[in-house]
Amino acid sequence: MLVSLPAAIIKTWDAVLDEEVAAHPGLRADTLLAYPLNALIIEEGGPAKLWDFLSSHGLGQARQGQREAASQLPARLALLKSNFPPAANGKYTKDQAPLFAFALTIQWLSARHRGFLQQHAADVTQFRDTVFKSVRVYAYLMYYKYYLGGRTPEPSDFGDLSHLYALPYCPIVVVERDMANVLRQIQRHDDVLASTEVQDIDFLKGFG
Repeated sequence: MLVSLPAAIIKTWDAVLDEEVAAHPGLRADTLLAYPLNALIIEEGGPAKLWDFLSSHGLGQARQGQREAASQLPARLALLKSNFPPAANGKYTKDQAPLFAFALTIQWLSARHRGFLQQHAADVTQFRDTVFKSVRVYAYLMYYKYYLGGRTPEPSDFGDLSHLYALPYCPIVVVERDMANVLRQIQRHDDVLASTEVQDIDFLKGFG
């Protein structure tokens, strides 16, 4: 299926963040695609290469690492909440979402691109946090779903969260209904997904 239908491997979240840093203060304009899987059709032994990769020990280890990270998600969210208190009325509000996204952006950049942040220490007016869409969309979904929505993350949520970074760079995304509803809430209040059309799984019924 992967070599017969239009399919590709996309860049990892850290590669996209690196490109956002390089593009600052402009917006990242690089392709999201890392490798077109359909190219395997014309490569000698291409389909076998794909099978070898999907059944490889390294991929299995990566999947195990994802399971472990997913199990830690509730504790990580609790830690985040302790560092970001609600409004004066004791409740989280939509007005706090941009500040939460800004704070998370600074944290991620501090971890991977401290030198870049230090370049703007003398004049923060030149820093544009809106450039870092890959981080901001993650922050907004976390805030809307778990802070405003008051939900507790499930281990299965980890997979959804790990793909968010790519959404602002896709003209159209098709996700399950609950995710689509949260993303549409974000669209109504922030422009991080202004160039993305969000559809739920019903969108695919027209292609059956």
